[in-house]
Amino acid sequence: EKNMKNSSIFIFAALLGFVCASIDRRLEEDKKLRDIFSDMLNNTINDIVQSMSDPLKIKDISIKFKDSELLSGGANVTKVSLLGISSLVAPFIKVDILGLKLSMEILLPDILLAFDYWLDILIADVLPFYGSGTNTVTLDNISLNVTGRVNMTGGMHVQNLTVVLQIEKANFNLNGLIDNPEFNSLLNTILNDNFCDFIRDSSELISSLLSSIVENVINSALKPKNDLIETSLKNIALADRRLR
Repeated sequence: EKNMKNSSIFIFAALLGFVCASIDRRLEEDKKLRDIFSDMLNNTINDIVQSMSDPLKIKDISIKFKDSELLSGGANVTKVSLLGISSLVAPFIKVDILGLKLSMEILLPDILLAFDYWLDILIADVLPFYGSGTNTVTLDNISLNVTGRVNMTGGMHVQNLTVVLQIEKANFNLNGLIDNPEFNSLLNTILNDNFCDFIRDSSELISSLLSSIVENVINSALKPKNDLIETSLKNIALADRRLR
């Protein structure tokens, strides 16, 4: 009876050791997978940023309003540039291997938008609205909080992304509207005081616009990397089989 009891203890200890070793291998494998996905997403974001010039030049915009009782005239926006893109970082990327859920934070410390404009329109055939000048808009501490899923079917890609935009501070410096400095000063004050609140209050609408754009940009950059991802996953699977 004593020998049987000792044998049972030995078998239980052996089984427990086997289970613990299997769990350790699985945890190590999951960590390697998380690292692969996180590193690949981080490298992809870095590649996207590095592919952009800083300042980023944006094409001129010309708008012609069809003559109507509501609005007539035209507007031009030229010399548009975005300075600060190169400072974009993704300090937090987490991939839940079990559910392939993605959480990511993208930070942009500050960005400067500069542009020239010319405007000459008539509102309701009564109210003229015109002006021209050089303008700047500074946005501080921009963050994009991204959640979604990672899908490996047909190559690694992200899907069902939800992007929430937050801006801590905005500084508008608009000039030349209706040739009235006092009006421009008042408009700048209103925008500076309310723009960030507007972004927060309109988060659902802005998210619906941004989410598909961010998803398409990330997936386009991920596509050429799928061969490397597949090789890394095969190496992990091969190493796991050898351990067994």
